[in-house]
Amino acid sequence: MWFLIDSIAEEMRAALGAGFELTAEQKINLEKESASLGKDSTKGSTAVIPIEGVLTQKRDYRAAYFGGGNTLYPDIVASVKAANSDPRVKNIVLNVGYSPGGNVMGLFDAMEAIRDSGKPVTAVVKHGALSGAYGLVSQAGEIVATSRGAQFGSVGVAFTTYVLKEEVNITSTEAPDKRPDLTTEDGKKAIQKQLDEIHELFAESIAAGRGITAKEVNENFGRGAVYLADHALKAGMIDSIDKPSIEINQKPEVRNMDLSTLKSEYPALFAEIVAIGVNQERDRVSSHLIMGQASGDMKTAIAAVNDGHELTAKYTALYQAAALNRRDVQDRVDDNPKTEDVKKVESSAAESFEAAVEKEYLALIGKDGE
Repeated sequence: MWFLIDSIAEEMRAALGAGFELTAEQKINLEKESASLGKDSTKGSTAVIPIEGVLTQKRDYRAAYFGGGNTLYPDIVASVKAANSDPRVKNIVLNVGYSPGGNVMGLFDAMEAIRDSGKPVTAVVKHGALSGAYGLVSQAGEIVATSRGAQFGSVGVAFTTYVLKEEVNITSTEAPDKRPDLTTEDGKKAIQKQLDEIHELFAESIAAGRGITAKEVNENFGRGAVYLADHALKAGMIDSIDKPSIEINQKPEVRNMDLSTLKSEYPALFAEIVAIGVNQERDRVSSHLIMGQASGDMKTAIAAVNDGHELTAKYTALYQAAALNRRDVQDRVDDNPKTEDVKKVESSAAESFEAAVEKEYLALIGKDGE
């Protein structure tokens, strides 16, 4: 079911009926065109959320093709939440070019997110916010039309289907409205009952956003008709016809981010970055110490750790060379039997070497590995 003006809905239905399919290239272009819609871009202290075309829960290429774009409800919800958690943002602007409305699924979540924003929200409408799109902007604290030609309204929910003469639907006895026969009055009434329930929720949500009653919405907001800005202003659907009080076309503020600012304004991100750095440094130090211990060249390992060198091909080659030299020395030693006293001295020296390695390792990475 849709909160969508009939002209766009009819084009989409006709295309579906005719088996219209978009090419891969068309889909890629539509994806690019709609990529930034619903996603805020902070301009100074204002988070601007662009809204264009048909509103849906998931990407709909037919909607994007026939409706002039495709804005996703989840992106709007995420952008409002992000703006509320960003200490730089003081105001939020819904920057609506033209939207004919959208799908029922996801609309009420987006309306609620806007209405519950802890920061002021202004809806700026250039050409039109109709049906579901008007539902969105109705939740803003202020609705501004930037021209008298901007359109508002089409408040209502519509359902269109086609019935085949040969089609036969049979439901269980106690569920006649699961598949109502739309060729009969009773069948049409069953569908209309569902539409009325959705419309009631829609009107109540709009009323909550505008600070009026659902009855006033139903009586004064066009009863499904589309109003130009002057009429919409008189009906109380918008607040002004003017340039927005908040500048939304200014260039994004350029800020130099230092560690102190990052830590104070984004503590979670700061902690995440620190953790990444600690883990990387721990890996670097451990790699050198392990190679130094295995090759017997702790002198090179300690120097590399202190100088901040990564375990590059150069250092790997040095460790390999040291290991080969160590093996050669051991081979020569094995060829010459030693007395028990000499073996005891060598064993004691080996133990001292291992203890020294462990001491250096623990000193560098922390006794508990932290």
